[in-house]
Amino acid sequence: MKTDPTLVFVTGAPGSAWSMMSTRLKKSLDYFDLSDEIPGRRYKIPDHHKERYNVNDKDWAGRTHVGVYYGPYHEFGQGFDNIEKNYSKDEFVNECLKPYNGSESHKLIRSHWFAYNLDWIWDNCKGHKLFLVWRDAKE
Repeated sequence: MKTDPTLVFVTGAPGSAWSMMSTRLKKSLDYFDLSDEIPGRRYKIPDHHKERYNVNDKDWAGRTHVGVYYGPYHEFGQGFDNIEKNYSKDEFVNECLKPYNGSESHKLIRSHWFAYNLDWIWDNCKGHKLFLVWRDAKE
């Protein structure tokens, strides 16, 4: 009997270390699907942010930003800036599953854009998980 995968939606404020936490979670639990981690697939900072934050793509190539990230400027989830407007529930779930080809039951779905769509995700993705990371600003 085939079961539907559990999606674990993850987001957090920039600088909260949410990506690092989600990567460690994914690597420490043996039921997460790692099939999205192919060479070259990692978080890529948008060009218009590189100068603002004084970083380049090489800075983001570390062990904590590997695998798929969703949203505008990424390979998947181009319409995740406004999920309600751009996707039906089924279209959204299908977009989340595109980079995966493994059989593990849990898929980690990471996007900065989820922070702008929490109500929609909460209302439309019952049975899945929502992992939010907050850290106070450094003084």
